Amino acid sequence: MGVSFLRHEARARGKARDILCRIVDLLGIGYLLGRGPKNLSGGEKQRVAMGRALFASPSAFLMDELLASFDSARKEELLPFIAAVGREFFIPILYVSHALHEIKVLTDNVITPREGRVIAA
Repeated sequence: MGVSFLRHEARARGKARDILCRIVDLLGIGYLLGRGPKNLSGGEKQRVAMGRALFASPSAFLMDELLASFDSARKEELLPFIAAVGREFFIPILYVSHALHEIKVLTDNVITPREGRVIAA
């Protein structure tokens, strides 16, 4: 292996570490890093899942009824993290929900479909 390859690998690892730290800070999951999945609440699992998805550098997020199974307190806990993901990582989010409150908190644009057609935008 050449020296330039090793330098490139070191830079790539450093960049990955920087991205990971940014994700951990954004989602507030630093205190969870030592826990196994069995020791996480539903909201914590969702935040960790978002972090794992972000680390894969997606070009967009599809969130289909992401919070449907959570109670109101958990939804209110998770909504700011979801909003921060789009802002901080400049990732478009297609958020599907029947909960008007969630949509109002998270969106700039709303499309209302009915029978496969857009009836409002």
